[in-house]
Amino acid sequence: MKKKSALLLLLVSFIIMISYIGSLSMRRDNEIVGKVLRVDNSRLIKRGVGSVGEQKLTLKITGGEDKGETIEATNRLNGDREYDEFYSVGDRVVAGVLKENGEIIKARALTTYRFGYLIALFSVFAGSLILYSGTTGIKSLLSFFMTVFFICKYMIPRILDGQNPLLVAMLTLILLTCVIIFSIGGLNRRGVSAFAGAVTGLGTSVLLTYTFMRLLNLDGFTLPMAQGLLMSGNFTLNFREIYFVSIIIGASGAAMDIAMDIASSIEELRTANPEITRKELLKASFNIGNAVVGTMSTTLLLAYSGGNITLMMYTADRGLPLFAMLNGKIMAAEIARTLIGTISLIMVAPSTAILSIFIYEGKRAKKIENNFKVQADI
Repeated sequence: MKKKSALLLLLVSFIIMISYIGSLSMRRDNEIVGKVLRVDNSRLIKRGVGSVGEQKLTLKITGGEDKGETIEATNRLNGDREYDEFYSVGDRVVAGVLKENGEIIKARALTTYRFGYLIALFSVFAGSLILYSGTTGIKSLLSFFMTVFFICKYMIPRILDGQNPLLVAMLTLILLTCVIIFSIGGLNRRGVSAFAGAVTGLGTSVLLTYTFMRLLNLDGFTLPMAQGLLMSGNFTLNFREIYFVSIIIGASGAAMDIAMDIASSIEELRTANPEITRKELLKASFNIGNAVVGTMSTTLLLAYSGGNITLMMYTADRGLPLFAMLNGKIMAAEIARTLIGTISLIMVAPSTAILSIFIYEGKRAKKIENNFKVQADI
């Protein structure tokens, strides 16, 4: 009965979180989605691999109060392939509109409509997770939405308001670590062990980031859209510390993963062999940690490399010597990000193992666990 009630509570919470996230993603009142019926490219001028000028589009609105209406819209191109979008017949486009007396008098294409496909992809992700993991999968999805909420509604607004990015990020990540680990692992020794190990990794990444980023003289403007954010009037933002935050956030997820792996492994070993000694348990956990860290550090390297493959191709294409490639501002920033994340992971595994031994073997911990069991029975 209790299990069914807990599952029902999880499902209700999941639905509420989906509804909330969905409300964040709604379009503004002055935006519509339309299907491209005709394209006029006569006002475009080819320049290199891009185009400059204006596309004339005929759109049929596919939703909302103006559904079915056909309007004319423009799409301005500046020759910048990073931001320009070129449309063809059949594409679905989000357009900003200007209305007068309820009638659309002007429209401008903003971007391709992708939200529907993203929802479909997310549905596959959520369905796969729940199908494989059941209740734990629902908890994972709740953690996913909580992460979105904390970052979008707590951390980012406060950083934009001028609060200290590092302090805000650390508080956010500690809260997230607490929510994620205890929701997945439970409020027990395994959860406490994983939380302690993950916080150790977080502290390591903060210390390394704060020390080496200043020595490397990286100012944070290697981050995407940093220049645009500054030009939007955010002159008081500390972009160096915002870059610090980006490194810490990137390392925290993998740190939680490894901390939970080690803590769960110790719990399983102890359950399978209650007579195992501290020395044997510590040795076994270190062996597990070695394997996990070995693969996870490579995984982290591949993840960062995949996100910066064009940067690596660009530096290689210029024929620069290895020293110049590695010493450059952008490449150095990404190398530092990768190394700090990996070092944090290396610290998480042994610290989680050592902390877990004390937490599992401590008399006080046993009393706490017994109290939890009594409360659960009640």
